[in-house]
Amino acid sequence: MDEKMRARSESRSRTVELAVFANNRLLNAILLDPSILERADVDRGLFMSKSSMAVFDAIEKLVEDGAVNPSATHKLSREQVYEEASTRDVSVTPEFVSAIFSFSDEKPSTVVDMIRHLRAAKKALRAVNLLKSAIDEAESGAMTPELAEKVRGLIADADADLTSTDDDDIKRVYTADQWMEKYLEETSGRRNGKQYPYGHKILDDLIVEGATPGDGLVLCSSTGMGKTTTCINLVDSFLEQGVPCLFFSSEMSLTSIMDRYISKKLEIPFRDIVRPQNPSDFDSIREQITQFRERFSENTYFRFSADPKPSIVDVGKAVKKFQADIDMRYCVVFLDLLSMVKEFADSREGTNFSQTIELALNKLNAVAKMLHFHWIGTVQLNRTVESEKIHTIDDIHKTRPTRASLKNSNAYLERARTTIGLWRPYAFAKEYIKKEELDSLNLADIQHFIILKSNSNAIEERKALFVPETFTIIPTEEGDMLANDR
Repeated sequence: MDEKMRARSESRSRTVELAVFANNRLLNAILLDPSILERADVDRGLFMSKSSMAVFDAIEKLVEDGAVNPSATHKLSREQVYEEASTRDVSVTPEFVSAIFSFSDEKPSTVVDMIRHLRAAKKALRAVNLLKSAIDEAESGAMTPELAEKVRGLIADADADLTSTDDDDIKRVYTADQWMEKYLEETSGRRNGKQYPYGHKILDDLIVEGATPGDGLVLCSSTGMGKTTTCINLVDSFLEQGVPCLFFSSEMSLTSIMDRYISKKLEIPFRDIVRPQNPSDFDSIREQITQFRERFSENTYFRFSADPKPSIVDVGKAVKKFQADIDMRYCVVFLDLLSMVKEFADSREGTNFSQTIELALNKLNAVAKMLHFHWIGTVQLNRTVESEKIHTIDDIHKTRPTRASLKNSNAYLERARTTIGLWRPYAFAKEYIKKEELDSLNLADIQHFIILKSNSNAIEERKALFVPETFTIIPTEEGDMLANDR
């Protein structure tokens, strides 16, 4: 078997394995809780084989006949299920039924997640089979126009299956009772507090609902105010909570982002990492980084892309693959910078730049809603903020971000759920005020988080101590300001 054939075989085997896993997972869940049969979205058509459908039909019939034992872990016995299922389909074997009863999954999942996983697995299996058919057809002989058209059709069908999203829940029209059922299921995670926390005191204070799936947060500032640093700190907070994250960095390289993340995690000054004084310093820091890698590599809930101009379609595909890899749906997607995302950068004929951004945000929100992720994007303020005439320390307040200073503000403020301006007065003072005067003022480097727009929160502001040496942001109580933060 050559390498191509082996790769194809392994790919199909893996897809079949995932589909069988999803299939048996849901059947086992029904055996543990037969009330799942009452759900409108659970029927025999969900399952991937005649034998699976026969087992489903058997369980449904036994439950209707009152054969359930409420005190048993599995409410029906293997013998009952096998006897009933094998009369419906001769392909049902005792081993197959035992595999369903013995199924074990350590990851807690809702029924909705199980159904979604099984549907996705079936789509993937069909797509793989279509692609295999296309390859077999292409290799079967001379490529005639008719054969080429057939192959293209098979590939198109496979692509449709691979890229389609399971948006039945979005398109479905709910009765009042179904709406309440969906609501109660999706909000059950609030029992222990906020369901989608940022894990960052400032944002959790400012944004009541948290990092909810299907919507986004815009972080805007002038150059050097800490947009990327804020994102790095948020990634770290999410990973500490076990929340999956994807980071798209269009502005900085893979190395630049990791330099900053390592500086924060290991509390090593950035300058020492990128410009060690001598080989022994380099070796010492390198050893700490190597040890950090061993820990960081164990985190499967993180993906990084340095694509300089990703499209929203690219983001969606990466999210779907990520979700399949980790078998989880909810995740947080960072887009640093939003202006570098293809749909934001490329204007359509007949539209102005503000309309282009509005259309792009609509598309990003739609994809986030379908794929159940929360997005956080960074945006640059107008250069007019940086061109303000600053002569004294009091003039620094002219640089404070406002709605008017946000590029194409109407589009961002209208379509993003929350927009926060980041502001570091000290960074401006350091640039414009003479060093002697600045030193005498003993200013702290404070980062301000200013809500410019929010759909469900008061317009507020919070502050944090910004530590540029290690790219660390430390939430600070109002009474704990170090000095002269005017």
